[in-house]
Amino acid sequence: MMKESCAVIICNDEGRILLGKRSRFKRESPLLWETIGGTMQRDETPEECIRREVSEELNCDLIDLEYFRYYHYKFKNTLMTTHVFIGKLSGETTINGKELEEIRWFTQKDYRKLQFCLNCEDRIKDYFQSVN
Repeated sequence: MMKESCAVIICNDEGRILLGKRSRFKRESPLLWETIGGTMQRDETPEECIRREVSEELNCDLIDLEYFRYYHYKFKNTLMTTHVFIGKLSGETTINGKELEEIRWFTQKDYRKLQFCLNCEDRIKDYFQSVN
């Protein structure tokens, strides 16, 4: 089985990134940290997917969106491809409690203390390497 998903590394002008702590009600990896994103729907482009996911999870929009890279990995019996973007938020955030427990801004030093789901930590490491 193969699935495609999208994620975004949300950054601000101070060099921090926004991460979300998964809801305790999530079946997979509850209470672990992640980049914002989700599974692509049928006939949806990666950009449409990530804009929809940010709207659903944070109730705001993305600006300055650019494609970063994609990752292939295996999760259980599924081959995953995740398209990762970089962007900034437009508007105030209101988190969807079914998706996220909390969101918080992290520096390059701070994020290393967190426990992540899937390959989110790899995405963040690659992002910080690309901007340094």
